[in-house]
Amino acid sequence: MRDTTILRKRPIAHRGFHDEANPENSLGAFARAVNNNYYIELDVQLSKDGEVMVFHDDALKRMTGKEGAIHDYDCETLQTFRLADSEQVIPTLKQVLDLVAGQTLIVVEFKNYKPTNEELVKKTCALLRAYKGLFVTKSFNPFLMKLVREEAPEFIRGQLVSNFKGEKTLSKTTKFLLSHMLTNYASKPDFISTDYHHFTKKMRKLQEKGVTILFWTVRDEKTYLEVKDICDNVIFENFDPKDVKTRGKK
Repeated sequence: MRDTTILRKRPIAHRGFHDEANPENSLGAFARAVNNNYYIELDVQLSKDGEVMVFHDDALKRMTGKEGAIHDYDCETLQTFRLADSEQVIPTLKQVLDLVAGQTLIVVEFKNYKPTNEELVKKTCALLRAYKGLFVTKSFNPFLMKLVREEAPEFIRGQLVSNFKGEKTLSKTTKFLLSHMLTNYASKPDFISTDYHHFTKKMRKLQEKGVTILFWTVRDEKTYLEVKDICDNVIFENFDPKDVKTRGKK
């Protein structure tokens, strides 16, 4: 595993440092993260015409009110859909990279929406390889990260981990393998990004050996104070870590 201490320097804003006017995974949310000196986490998937779009869900409904998924529409149409009734629209990865322009580190999560994984990896890696700033990559799917490893072996890779409780699309065997990181031979990750409820003995041992462990997603100040000294960094949303730090000194 390669040196990932850069990941420990600043808290990571989950889908950007978003608020009501600047919803998750919007250019406004990413600009706020840059302006507040936070790292950025974002999600990528492909539009119908093969553009790398920044959007989390497999369905558009929650964030745009539209039916269907990202891959059902071309990029031009997607960029007319407003995010959460704001003035912000779904950005492309290229737009985000141009906005951030090396000012902070970006954590790029590859969404696992088959059958476009190979195309998504190739196009995203091409954009990142041309980018002049700091970034790392990650995914829940170790075999998708294997594609990243083959396409861009120089990129730092992370393995997302959870206990996968309530996940209905995975078999019990698959959940066991993923939650115990028994498929990491495929992704060969440089860091681990785990649900903060799922910090296992195996992860503790890896951390003792110098592997960076990120916790996601911390959504309140109380939890942040409880976990920030256990892991190496926190992926957060819905509060400002700087405020927690200030109050903690009183």
